[in-house]
Amino acid sequence: MRLQAKLAFALMPLIALPLLASGWLSWSYLGADLEREARQSLNTAVHLVERALGDLVDNAYSSLELLARAPETERYARATNVQDRYFLFQAPLLKLFQDYRRTYPEYLMIRFLLPDGQEDARAADLGFDEQSDDVPFEEPLPEYSTTVVPRLDTAHESLLFYRRIELPQQFSESADGGYSLRGYVALTVSLAGIYRQIAETRPMLGGWLLLVSADGQVLFAAGEEAADAKVPVVLLEQLGRLDRPDMQKTTVQPMTMRWGGFDWLLQVHPIDADLYAVAAMPAVALSGPLTDLALKILVMTLLSGVLLALVLYLSLRRLVLQPLELLRGAARAIGAGSLTPTIAVQSGDEIGLLADDVREMGHRLSTYRKQIEDLAFNDQLTGLPNRHLMRELLKTHLEGCQLADERLAVLLLDIDNFKQINDNLGHAIGDQLLKTLAKRVFQTLSADEQQGRSQVARFGGDELLVLVDRLLDDTEPNAVAEQILEATTKPFVLDDGHYVVTASIGVALFPRDAATADELIRCADLAMYRAKAVGRNTYRYFSPELHIKASERLLLEHRLRRAVGDRQLHIQYQPLFRIDGLQLAGFEALLRWTDPELGVITPTRFIPIAEQTGLIEEIGDWVLQEVCAQIARWDAAGLAVVPVAINISPVQLLRGSLIERVEACLNQFHLPPDYLHIEITESVLMDSSPINSARLKGLARLGIALHIDDFGTGYSSISYLRRFEVDCIKIDRSFVSDICSSHEDRALVTAMIAMAGALDVTVVAEGIETQEQLDLLRELGCDLGQGYLISRPCPVEEAERLLRETSASKPWQSPSLSNLATPRSPDP
Repeated sequence: MRLQAKLAFALMPLIALPLLASGWLSWSYLGADLEREARQSLNTAVHLVERALGDLVDNAYSSLELLARAPETERYARATNVQDRYFLFQAPLLKLFQDYRRTYPEYLMIRFLLPDGQEDARAADLGFDEQSDDVPFEEPLPEYSTTVVPRLDTAHESLLFYRRIELPQQFSESADGGYSLRGYVALTVSLAGIYRQIAETRPMLGGWLLLVSADGQVLFAAGEEAADAKVPVVLLEQLGRLDRPDMQKTTVQPMTMRWGGFDWLLQVHPIDADLYAVAAMPAVALSGPLTDLALKILVMTLLSGVLLALVLYLSLRRLVLQPLELLRGAARAIGAGSLTPTIAVQSGDEIGLLADDVREMGHRLSTYRKQIEDLAFNDQLTGLPNRHLMRELLKTHLEGCQLADERLAVLLLDIDNFKQINDNLGHAIGDQLLKTLAKRVFQTLSADEQQGRSQVARFGGDELLVLVDRLLDDTEPNAVAEQILEATTKPFVLDDGHYVVTASIGVALFPRDAATADELIRCADLAMYRAKAVGRNTYRYFSPELHIKASERLLLEHRLRRAVGDRQLHIQYQPLFRIDGLQLAGFEALLRWTDPELGVITPTRFIPIAEQTGLIEEIGDWVLQEVCAQIARWDAAGLAVVPVAINISPVQLLRGSLIERVEACLNQFHLPPDYLHIEITESVLMDSSPINSARLKGLARLGIALHIDDFGTGYSSISYLRRFEVDCIKIDRSFVSDICSSHEDRALVTAMIAMAGALDVTVVAEGIETQEQLDLLRELGCDLGQGYLISRPCPVEEAERLLRETSASKPWQSPSLSNLATPRSPDP
């Protein structure tokens, strides 16, 4: 028996039984859903009527309350003189009533009744006014409560509402604290709007929706032939039961009842003013759709079975039988030497994967044959496998390690300072060095126990890639790296000269670090650059932190470039106070960055990136411009301006135009130089080149005070203070934090303060966080301080507030740092 016949016999019962079962379940569920929807439709209809009438009643009560409290109504009710009432107060009252009627067209009539119930004023629709002249006042008026339940007026299809008007005697409460009845406001509201909503909210499947009074009178009916409907006796009994006090606001569950010779599904719900909403649906309306549904499902099931069988047969033929024939023909073609036959099979199933494997097999065979013909497997200089072949070999080794659950190491070697060798000795010497190094590495691995488990390839330029398969233990990559480094450091005889070079190696492990060839190579590359960063001539293993740091740095660089363009950077000002007296002495401008996605980025993270990418120049110019502009605004506002210190990066100092930029900015905003101070780190002072010295002296020549930030953490030297005319040193917070508990830190801070005092240099203590630190620094004679104990960095508004408070405290005496240590004039 052929394969297609076997598949037909196997699939036939699997198709028929599920289809029949699904058809029966569909009919059952859909029938239940239909009945549930019918009941829900009835319930929704009666509640919509209740809500509509409730809204009408609430609006009427609200209008009555507003009418009763209106000044026109109160004046009319208070009038005791009949002439005054009719001639002075009736016109405003009627205007008020007519305004309400224009606003609410459903208000047919608004009346004012005297305390005895006699009508005294009326505003009514013209047609209704003529019909209601003989409307008797039969409803007992409210004697105690403000309003009463509305009365149904079936003759005019409306509801009547009343509201008492009680006012205090002589515009104030009487002696006995009582109020007097002055009349009533009566409101007649049309039910026409309710009837329209009933007509629009009929139940589904040809149902009726009726508004019925307590005595069984059908006030309004929506639905085909519903106008002639009469309420059956059984339903009247239900209405009587709902009229009992204990059954108020109770909804009767949907019930089946004989009505007009047919079975009906009914839903009854009481609403205000002795009215009932009745929703009805003929039972035959449900049986008809159920019968139609059953027939449709049966027909659809049969058609689906036939169609599914046909589709399955054609699909099996197209997806299985025909592809198998094509694969058979492709296998014969490959066997005959045609390595890349056309296989018209494209699918994601096992047959498609098989077809992909056959194609891949043919393409690999074809590719390998071309590579062999073109001698493309090996690097032409070293004779080692090249990058392409090494990637393929690495992929193959990885597949074997995955199947055998083995480990693998990738070592990427890069010669240190190879560019200098090429530039100084020539590319020929560089090529000879590469050949010799490749031979040494190959011999090292071949002579050791890695023989047969290792591969060496020239990966590009001065990089060699070493693969060690089936690692014996965790220390084997260490041993391999050390052997390679030892072989590298041996002198090279090149063109009658002896040369010594070093190399840096990055190590990545499978499966710990990565699972694919490209990822392993990338991990080894990151580890190799880490080895170069820690001093070269060593090796380092890959760690996730390297990838995270590389990705984070790339992301931060991208976000920082956008932040500079979008002006996301901002400046905060940390106050500097005199230690003795805590008067405001200046500010330090601190750069802050809040990224919309990454949040707050600390300067220690983004400043190094800005320096490496050159963005620091643009950022520094913006900070200088912004700070000078802010100082000018404070000065224009009449505030007693204190100096503001800005930090200058070594990269900015190297730029020749820094002095010109600072001078131009001061001139632009008409600022004296003692308003601006410059802070640099000790690393800048270590550069004793003539250019660097000239630039620092140029800043001093402008009259700008020079501060050394984080003093004591670098190569602090008194000679720096003398040579560069430093005006202020800032003791690093690491010394201040332990000054009360560490004898050594206290001695160092004491020495710094004494040295600065002898050289007439101002001292600022950073990071003051406790009162003990402040008291001790005051005792030691420190000039200025800053820290969280005194004030945190604050926005410009807070800095301005400090300036205003300082200005208002006493006549201003500039507490600037220039008063404590005036910048010395440069030597002529």
